[in-house]
Amino acid sequence: MTFFKRAKNGFFSLKLIEIKPYLSVLIYINPILKTSSLEEKISMKITYFSYKNLLAALVLMVVSTSSFAADITANNARVRAVPAGQVNSAAFMMLKNDSSEDRLLVSAHSNISKAVELHTHKKEGGMMRMRRVDSIAIKAGSKTVLQPGGLHIMFIGLKHGLKAGEEVELQLVFDNGSKIELKVPVKMVAGMQKKIMHR
Repeated sequence: MTFFKRAKNGFFSLKLIEIKPYLSVLIYINPILKTSSLEEKISMKITYFSYKNLLAALVLMVVSTSSFAADITANNARVRAVPAGQVNSAAFMMLKNDSSEDRLLVSAHSNISKAVELHTHKKEGGMMRMRRVDSIAIKAGSKTVLQPGGLHIMFIGLKHGLKAGEEVELQLVFDNGSKIELKVPVKMVAGMQKKIMHR
């Protein structure tokens, strides 16, 4: 896609479009400065700006925004293998935050189940019970472990069984709008699922 074109009169104009959900800016060159349409009326004439400066500014903004997701890494990710007929499964991993700001995992998405939720475990009345949580914190410069018996990502209403050796597509969404796309291997994962009540 062509982002830039020099106008005959040497001037440029701007148009905002969505590149990503959290970055809505794109340089648009319009050689017509006499406005008639609404789009042209909101255009802004830029003077004393070279083509190279505009391109460099756009690249810098895109690279800076992309780095948000790179600050969080997911290691040792795996999804629990379950036979056909089992309605739930879970994903576990270690989330590492290399940034100087605290981050929150606010949601997860996958096409293998009807719903994907963030969960933890709590002991109530002598029984371990799973509880949904709104977010999972990853402190600045720290790690948060998602593991059996603790925090995890829950797949509810599986559409099919999960065999060891398969891969699951999983998207993680954070509070700053950044996302991580993962392909997580399905493995046999030991856990406490027979003793846990889900409510």
